[in-house]
Amino acid sequence: MSVHDAVLEQRRKLVAVIAASANRRLACAQAGIHPSTFYRWCKQTVPATPRPLGFARSWLESQVVAMALAHPAAGPRRVSALLAAQGVVVGESRVWRVLCRHRLNTRSLRYRLLTAHRSPPGEIILLPAPPSTAPGRLRASRPGELVQMDTFHLGSFKETRLGADKSAHGQIWQYTAIDVASSWLWAELATTAHNPSTALTSALAHRVAADLAANGWRLETVSTDNGNEYRAGAFTDTITALGATHRFIRAGRPQSNGKVERVQGIISEECYQPALHNYVTPSITGLRRDLNAYLAYYNHDRPSWGRWNQGRTPAQIMTPNPKLRP
Repeated sequence: MSVHDAVLEQRRKLVAVIAASANRRLACAQAGIHPSTFYRWCKQTVPATPRPLGFARSWLESQVVAMALAHPAAGPRRVSALLAAQGVVVGESRVWRVLCRHRLNTRSLRYRLLTAHRSPPGEIILLPAPPSTAPGRLRASRPGELVQMDTFHLGSFKETRLGADKSAHGQIWQYTAIDVASSWLWAELATTAHNPSTALTSALAHRVAADLAANGWRLETVSTDNGNEYRAGAFTDTITALGATHRFIRAGRPQSNGKVERVQGIISEECYQPALHNYVTPSITGLRRDLNAYLAYYNHDRPSWGRWNQGRTPAQIMTPNPKLRP
């Protein structure tokens, strides 16, 4: 028992003795406390009777709690938007009050509740989110003007064995690209022996250029860090062949590539961590399926409140529009 619990227990016993006496003021004087202290302790030690909720309020709170647990990484604004998409209109401030009332107002509390009720029981594997950094002032007025690329290491699972050697496990890397002006996201999972593959980063660059061209835009600039998979001549030649410019960020300043760094944290929080709660044994095949489903949701249904999107989805900006084409 902690010191706080011991003190609270002693106060509870003293309050019970004084409340049972015929003269409470005299009993307070004998105990050496002021009557106002006694009544303050009564509120602290005697649990208040919860006020019954009406049907409408109870139903609304159940919808908020269910949506928060279905999307444990989402904050009040995101939960409010998800409920609005289902026809339930509730402000983000009220969502916050409901979550506080049910002790679900932080991400860790929601994950703790899901872990406690997880079935079947097993080891919980949570991927650490990349450290968040303040993004710099990026300049992009149209899709394709600036695309940021990066790689993210997920780890190694049982089914990622390489060759005939059963003990040799490959490394799972996520290859990520995001268009700054529209927030349109590309992401793929692949296994290599050790480091990311230059061939896979080049293939992703071709895919980005093709998707931009299909929507009437042109790949103009690609921003990457100084990793070997981007420093290789094959990747630079690919970017040049696509008619774009390859720009390296300054070493030691990941905030220069801040948009792709942040979106990798979002994928970890909103896709991988909730998905891994449902796996007894993690599987790259299952994660690929979950990632593809999340990309469709992110690009077409998930509004972003950043400087460029202003509450719009990436598809609303990326969709061909003659007035926005360069």
